[in-house]
Amino acid sequence: MTGQVYLIPTVLQDDQQAFDALPLYILQAIKSCDIFFAENIKTTRRYFKKWWKEMVIDDYQWYAIHKLEDQLRKEFKDHLLAGKNIGIISEAGCPGIADPGAHLVEIAQQIGATVHPMVGPNSIILALMASGMNGQQFQFSGYLPIDSHERKKALQALEADSKKETVPRSLLRRLTAICNW
Repeated sequence: MTGQVYLIPTVLQDDQQAFDALPLYILQAIKSCDIFFAENIKTTRRYFKKWWKEMVIDDYQWYAIHKLEDQLRKEFKDHLLAGKNIGIISEAGCPGIADPGAHLVEIAQQIGATVHPMVGPNSIILALMASGMNGQQFQFSGYLPIDSHERKKALQALEADSKKETVPRSLLRRLTAICNW
């Protein structure tokens, strides 16, 4: 029997108020897993200890997914085919949304594994909500670069694209302001 995949959300900022806003069923998902694939194992372990203080971290297998080498993809698939339940955890927000977890979910879908997405914070959706832009029709073009020069170039490219699509400049300015928030 194929294992199941749990897409376990995490907080966008590490404070108690953000943690308290997450659904309680996340604890059951954590307890249902044998193996975890995480962007950052250290912060994921600390996050899980907030949910489940008695968790014995060393009783689980841990894999870092920041690069997603072919060997890692193979191990993920092999574990699922062996019937192991796997949790995927992003560094912030929901796994599979603009992060490498999406590639693992694709593998799970290809072999027919059940994937359980869970409600959690997502910076893309939060930015869309705060922008005033049309939530029925939008495009996510990736996160802006950290480097200020590269970020400026990316914003200029987005502005040029928006002119082609007749997106009102006022909306683009709001989005730019949110991204720099």
